[in-house]
Amino acid sequence: PHMHPFKQKKAQEFPEVLEAVRFGATVKRVFKYQDKVFFQERVFYVDRSIFDVFSFELLKGDPKTALEVPFTMVLTEDAAKKYFGDEDPMGKFINWDNKFDYQVTGIVRNPPPNSHFIFEVLASFSTFIKYDARIGSWQGASFPTYLLLRENTDPKDFERKIAAFNSIYVEPIFRNSGTEIET
Repeated sequence: PHMHPFKQKKAQEFPEVLEAVRFGATVKRVFKYQDKVFFQERVFYVDRSIFDVFSFELLKGDPKTALEVPFTMVLTEDAAKKYFGDEDPMGKFINWDNKFDYQVTGIVRNPPPNSHFIFEVLASFSTFIKYDARIGSWQGASFPTYLLLRENTDPKDFERKIAAFNSIYVEPIFRNSGTEIET
C-alpha cells in the first residue's frame, strides 16, 4: 500500500505524531442499492487511521481494515437504514455514480451533532490513490490532514517544527512548480 508521505517522514522527524488522517470531501454523488437511489451528500474519502485519530465508534466492522482497500465504504447508522432498512448492510455493494461498486465494510455510530466533521459515508482514501499515484506523494493534491500527537507535546513547539519541515521538504517542490504555500 502507498504510505502516507507524512507518515514516511514522521518516524524520523516527528516522533510526537502518533497518527495522521487525510480528508477528501466529495461533491454530491448518485448512490444506488437495488431500487433505492439517492443523491448522497456528506461523503468523504479518509485514511483508515480515522478510527485511531477520532473517537468515532464502529458498531460493525474492524477499524483496522474497514477502510484499507480501494472501493470500500463505512456508513453511519442513518445512512445504512436509508439504503438497507433492517437488512444487514455488511458486505453488500452500493453503486457509486453508475460507475463503481463500493462494498460496505463497516457501520459507524452517527457523529454527534456538535462534531465539526459531519458525515454519512466514509470511503477508503486508497480508492483515490488507485486513480492517481501523485495523490500519494508530496506533489499530489493537498487535503486537510489531522494529526494525533503524543500527550505532553507542546503545540507551539510542534508548529515551529512543522514550519521548518515545510521549508526544507515541501516548499522547494512547490516553488519549482511556481506555487507558494502558506502554513
